[in-house]
Amino acid sequence: MSKLTLMLDGKYIREYSIEDDVTTIGRRSSNTISTDSSDLAVSGTHARIVFILDEHFIEDLESTNGTYVNGKPIKKHNLREGDVIAFGRHTLKYSHGDEQVAPDHHEEKLDDTYEPTVLDTQTNATDLQIDTEESIPPYLKILSGPNSGQELKIIKNLTTLGKPGQQIGAISRRDNDEYFFLHVETVGNIDKPLLNGASIQEPAPLKPSDVIELAGVKLEFIQP
Repeated sequence: MSKLTLMLDGKYIREYSIEDDVTTIGRRSSNTISTDSSDLAVSGTHARIVFILDEHFIEDLESTNGTYVNGKPIKKHNLREGDVIAFGRHTLKYSHGDEQVAPDHHEEKLDDTYEPTVLDTQTNATDLQIDTEESIPPYLKILSGPNSGQELKIIKNLTTLGKPGQQIGAISRRDNDEYFFLHVETVGNIDKPLLNGASIQEPAPLKPSDVIELAGVKLEFIQP
């Protein structure tokens, strides 16, 4: 199990096991990892760590003073063994733990950073047009909302979808061109994402014509 070691001004505070899909970090007591309230350089909810397909990503949540990994400012970063996350006077050292997991031959290799694609109801429809190419990649057809009928091509190993602060899901592409849908985060009392009308508990394989319901929007998975 992956772990984080929290330090303040270079002094050990405590160790955390990363058990949830989303771990929040900040000065508010409601965060998974709550920092010392005297460190005003840390925002109320400063950053979060998201677990996607055996990988941990840290994302700065537009904090006032920024988040650093190994001395460099980041917006999003795929965490590796020994990475040191810094914010204000605090640091967190990331470790995979003692367990060694045998590599899966078909395991997806994610990019070092992931770039969210947000299907907000206010999104400009022209931004979602699919290019006309000889080889058409899989894409999502929006079935509801103001952008109904528009299409979003899937060209990255990891495409995140949804509305930040409400609900986020992701579509993962594996080495054999199989695609999976997974739930990343839901905030508040809204329904969990659905695949063909059923909730998902783990990454679910996608088939042509599958319908995803996420953040109040229905999308059809098309694989030419």
